[in-house]
Amino acid sequence: MRINEYNPDTARARKLVESNVRRLNSLMERDGIDALFVNTFDNWRYVTGLPVHHSISYSTVNAAILVRGASLAVLLPLDFFASRIRVAAPWYTIIKELPFPGTPEPLQPTGSDQWPKLISEALMELGLANGVIAIDPGTAWVIQENLRSYLPKATFRDASNVLADARIIKNEDEVDAIRKAGRIADIAIEAALSKAREGISEFELAGVVESFFRSNEAEFPSMMPCVFSGDHPQLGYICSSDRKLRSGELVRLDIGCAVDGYCSCIARTGFVGQPDEELLRTYELLRSALRAGIESTRPGVTNSYVHEAMHQVLHEGSGGKYGLDWYGGHGIGLGLHEQPLIGRAGTVTEIVLEAGMVFALEPAILLEGKGWLGLEDNVVVRPGGSEVLNLAKFELQPIGA
Repeated sequence: MRINEYNPDTARARKLVESNVRRLNSLMERDGIDALFVNTFDNWRYVTGLPVHHSISYSTVNAAILVRGASLAVLLPLDFFASRIRVAAPWYTIIKELPFPGTPEPLQPTGSDQWPKLISEALMELGLANGVIAIDPGTAWVIQENLRSYLPKATFRDASNVLADARIIKNEDEVDAIRKAGRIADIAIEAALSKAREGISEFELAGVVESFFRSNEAEFPSMMPCVFSGDHPQLGYICSSDRKLRSGELVRLDIGCAVDGYCSCIARTGFVGQPDEELLRTYELLRSALRAGIESTRPGVTNSYVHEAMHQVLHEGSGGKYGLDWYGGHGIGLGLHEQPLIGRAGTVTEIVLEAGMVFALEPAILLEGKGWLGLEDNVVVRPGGSEVLNLAKFELQPIGA
């Protein structure tokens, strides 16, 4: 494929990022910040709209500086990527290239050598030698310390608040990307459940999920597909393994993928064999709890209010047998887990919901001897209530034993 064929995607990325930059400018004005420096791949994506190799090895190798009032950031990409960015996104100014060979920074957080000097030179060229500069919290500490030494008259701040405040409200292009990612996850999770059977391994079903992600043009999985059957914790959170599906056990799929960098995260559950009436009633109770969470979502209520709505349905409907622990969901966007967390009051940061916030609601019940019964939908807060962004089927699917 010729590099020019990528132009339509990067043009779409430019449109998506324009309102992000306007929002950041407003928040920088609010907080008295002259410039924002970012170099983690989710914050880079938010500020520039440009994709990078989604790997921990490349998670902090590109940087951008947004000067307050500017319509676009200026870039300091890894030299390995710079030539492609010039062709695919020619509207960006590359003020410096960050070298790959001969310096330890690409292997962060192992050291600092050439990059702080280059970054500080870029900041000075932008007139920020005496400015107030907010630094991406993911920037390696050793680089931050060296920037301070190169720019002793600048004031450096943590950019956590301004970035969190910007990213918690999604514009319609961001919501549309999450919706598309949710629809791809719908296809993948239904396909995997349709292929589930006694004797197939969790790994094999995870492979079905990833195959459908790729064939339906997901950019990358937002996490390793979690396929877990029966009741067997591994590494704290249950991850897919070589365990075979067994008759009489639940199999829960918790999966997500990304479109334009924006993540989805959904869950559905099947049962190997024919579920009995008690299991079906419990499943319907869980589905009612998820519905209660969705229906309670609207501007002006809190994240803990939504959690409590789901908990009450489970607790009252089961006569106190079931309920939610402290956790009931998480914000989604360029990160898989963002604010607002959905949880019990006193255990999560209390946030009043606003239109444009997007999160995953995921009530779940552990049934001894059978495994995890779980459901998860992605929801955006709308002025009059909420909208569900994915449409995967809900039935407790019987799986051939």
